[in-house]
Amino acid sequence: MKTPKRSTKPVRKPRASSQNMGLTSAHSPQVIENTAIADSAALKLSALDALASIVRDASAPAAARGAAARTILEVVGAIGRHAEPDRDTTDKAASTMSRAEIEEELRRLRASH
Repeated sequence: MKTPKRSTKPVRKPRASSQNMGLTSAHSPQVIENTAIADSAALKLSALDALASIVRDASAPAAARGAAARTILEVVGAIGRHAEPDRDTTDKAASTMSRAEIEEELRRLRASH
């Protein structure tokens, strides 16, 4: 019995499209972006929780606790290159401050107590 010859032509795969991949409107770019943002936020919270547990763990090495604490402070913008500069308005007379500056100073003072 004779074996059939194989074709030497390469077999082309069909192009990927939303129809043949089973994608629906749930896979629209906006839905995907929103999902990615939610996943990113959840991942950040999970990472911060892990860092916080290291900081609270008295049996963890001091270097690990210090590094975790520093990372948390960097992430929340309290220290580091991306930290928001402190707005020291205490040396500025209230009469020279704008309404927005006075309100911001009041919020800052209330939060510190």
